[in-house]
Amino acid sequence: MSPATGNSAPARLRAAIRERYAWLALLLFFAICFLPANGTGATNLYRLFVVVPMLLCFRPADLAVIWRQAPARWFLVLCAWLSLSLLWDGWSHKDFKLLLRELNVLALFYLVFLIGDLHRRRMGLLLDALVVLGVIGALLIINDWPELREQGGNYHAYSARGVFKHHVLVGWALASVALIALYRYLRVPQPRAALLHGCAALGLALLVFWVQARSAYLVLAGGGVLMLLRWHGRRAAALAAAGIALGLAMELVLHDRLAELVDHLLARGTSGRLEIWQHGWRQMSDGGWQLWFGRGLSAEAATEVAGRMAAHYHNLVLNQWFYAGLVGVALYLGWVVSLLRRAWREPDLWLWGVLVAAMQLGFLTDGDRLFVNPEAMLLAFLLPAFLLGFGVPAPHASPGPRPLQGCRKEPASSAAQ
Repeated sequence: MSPATGNSAPARLRAAIRERYAWLALLLFFAICFLPANGTGATNLYRLFVVVPMLLCFRPADLAVIWRQAPARWFLVLCAWLSLSLLWDGWSHKDFKLLLRELNVLALFYLVFLIGDLHRRRMGLLLDALVVLGVIGALLIINDWPELREQGGNYHAYSARGVFKHHVLVGWALASVALIALYRYLRVPQPRAALLHGCAALGLALLVFWVQARSAYLVLAGGGVLMLLRWHGRRAAALAAAGIALGLAMELVLHDRLAELVDHLLARGTSGRLEIWQHGWRQMSDGGWQLWFGRGLSAEAATEVAGRMAAHYHNLVLNQWFYAGLVGVALYLGWVVSLLRRAWREPDLWLWGVLVAAMQLGFLTDGDRLFVNPEAMLLAFLLPAFLLGFGVPAPHASPGPRPLQGCRKEPASSAAQ
């Protein structure tokens, strides 16, 4: 390539996005998840400020570096299989929409690759910004509950906002941010910053409880236990004591309201999950060739069980089986295992391993597709999974950055070529 071509305006723009501004796209992604009140508007903003810049700065040479990462290989093969399954039931407008959602996911995948390659020193700032935006999002959710004092214990039905179209998505998002705030509380060296993160973790955990998304309870409890077992000490003991004191104070001040909330949880029972799972197991195991290849990612998973209509099978693995067959399940589980193996081997990736493992608990009772617009699946699961897969160290977990395996740093002058 000639110097004149290498210094062209498109090449300079691509180099600037890659080397200087890619981290801002992740910051904008956090804001897009929590601030807009309209899901369609948020999706359009995400495509403008995340997808388009990633397409502009993409270089085919990056594929070789990405392919060297075992978790990345698993994920790309999984994406290819899910995309191929769109053809099982013919082509339709719904298939095109799902491919656009896949592009949303792959843009975040490539953005995390750039963060790990060139911007990992910004991770502390990015996670602090995520906690701040998560708290602002929580306040906006509370502001959107005009019935908070009148609706009794049925808070979960009114807790969705913006891109989080369902109370389960609200719970996942807030639980993941609460766990990151907990990690920052346990690991950040400055006492004042630790205090702020501790308050954020307790406040977000309280709102997760109020939202009544039971799969989010599993995410928060499982992740919190893993994190406190890994980083126990005086700060962990102080936060546990503060949590107990807060719980006792709430019991004294809001005893009647808490009793209504618990009664509502008990009245909901399992929400028919056991019957839905049994029906799904029978339907999939008797599916012939669909047992192995699935019905296609664009197939409709809604099913009626005991006179009630379920939008899907309320279990991510069962839904994977329905859409992509046992091949899709094997690829998904292989990807998750490769992620957790990496977290087990490398202590500076443990935060992401905790989030990925905790979300698997949440997926026991909820979870549909992996190709999504900006929402909790993208924020609470796919983002930490990509950070883990590309080996981006969590802040304060190691003394300094280390390059991606097989990645060769390039000077700015050659990166623009």
